[in-house]
Amino acid sequence: MPADLVGKHQLVTNYGTTEHVANQLNAFKVMHDLAAPGGIMMHSLPAQGSVNHGLVNYNPKFFWMLARSNGYEWLYMDYFARGEHPVPPNVIDVVSRFAPDIAAREKDTRLVDMSLMVVLKKVFDIPFVPPLDVNTGTRTDNPVLAERYWTVFTPDAFDCLGDDNSRG
Repeated sequence: MPADLVGKHQLVTNYGTTEHVANQLNAFKVMHDLAAPGGIMMHSLPAQGSVNHGLVNYNPKFFWMLARSNGYEWLYMDYFARGEHPVPPNVIDVVSRFAPDIAAREKDTRLVDMSLMVVLKKVFDIPFVPPLDVNTGTRTDNPVLAERYWTVFTPDAFDCLGDDNSRG
């Protein structure tokens, strides 16, 4: 990320981009780094179905953990259908090599494409902390994990930031 772009933007959008990126950690770090404190990050992404679209589908829990790790404020969330379709023929073709009855089993199956819309506000001027799928309040004795996921493993982590809302 060029230094002159870090923390400069009031609006960062992700309208169907990150599902095409293999390095999810970097994709969401870039969005975090682009957003200024107080800046808005908008995501509109595939959440289910979309079998041949992109590399990943998202679920609400990913964004819950992302927001928890970075102290983002929730501004909006929606989960909605975009249509239905049969299992794609190329999926049937590949699976049929291993399960020849796939076409018969799935002839009446309809996949529902769902989207997830999430709008988050960057509150704290801190380095990006990756989301981690552990329960809130989980502890670790591992110093490497404790440092990398400090906002997850430190009780009331954001309260300790003080008035300047930053951590270097």
